[in-house]
Amino acid sequence: MGHIGLGRLRPVAIDVLTPRELALPAPLPDFYQVKAALDQQQAQAAASRPHTPKEAGYPIPFLSPAEQAQQHQAQQRLAARAKQSYQQLLNPLHFASWAQPLPRQKPKPKAGPQPGTAVTPLASGVDCFMPTNFWHTQYQKTPAGWKPRLLKKHTKTGVKYVLEEFNHWRDCCNTCKRLVKSSQGYVPETRLQVVAESGQHLVGQATKAAGLAQLDTYLAQHIPVMVGVHYIYGTTYNADHTTEHFVVLVGTGVEQGKKYYRFFDVGTLVPAKGTDPRNRLYQDARTGSYSGHSYATGHEYTLSQLRFK
Repeated sequence: MGHIGLGRLRPVAIDVLTPRELALPAPLPDFYQVKAALDQQQAQAAASRPHTPKEAGYPIPFLSPAEQAQQHQAQQRLAARAKQSYQQLLNPLHFASWAQPLPRQKPKPKAGPQPGTAVTPLASGVDCFMPTNFWHTQYQKTPAGWKPRLLKKHTKTGVKYVLEEFNHWRDCCNTCKRLVKSSQGYVPETRLQVVAESGQHLVGQATKAAGLAQLDTYLAQHIPVMVGVHYIYGTTYNADHTTEHFVVLVGTGVEQGKKYYRFFDVGTLVPAKGTDPRNRLYQDARTGSYSGHSYATGHEYTLSQLRFK
């Protein structure tokens, strides 16, 4: 390689390639020749390695000759059985076992006291036949997706907008229904009115005597009964316009010659108050009605409605 320096102010180096360095490279090998050589190498490698069991013709999974014979016999028996079943189905005089009518099942006995059943009173000193864990509160927590609405209220000073509050104390009726269903397996829907509101008085109804007799029959057989109670006049949110709350009767007893019904009250968050032994409805000998104080809500209840199956 030669160097020539030219320039006015400083020398400049220029590289000049020699004829040997300008020689072109050798031609590339043919693609098909290379592929054929690689295929030949792979074939030689495959021929030299041992065959797999599948390539060698062995059955998969590996079975001994005796096991293969047993499997073949089982397949033959299965095929013969399938053929026999098919021929029986083609025969119109043949009835398969699954075509036979199913035997009738005996009807399940209905829950609740049956007519003519002997009534056994509770033992002396026992006025509650349900455990305390039978009780449940009617209080409902605020749902996760609940959003308050903006309510419009008219006041003496003008219109006022307030946020809606979630009503936690509701569904005492449904709560009592769930309690009875959890114990007896049915929802009490049959209603018998004991008293009805008339102005500022409670008037006994024609179904009162029959309802109380049926109530005693249920309680004697240790069946809890959902009942409605009245404690304030003028409400109309229930169908009878008399009942304001629902409780569950769980026993009966006598105190100082006065008959009473013990109840569980769902209108509290405190289990000890809802199941307080002092939650009782005492009989009024003059009117025949039942009234008592609730240590769960603080109200004075009067038995107004009975709910049976």
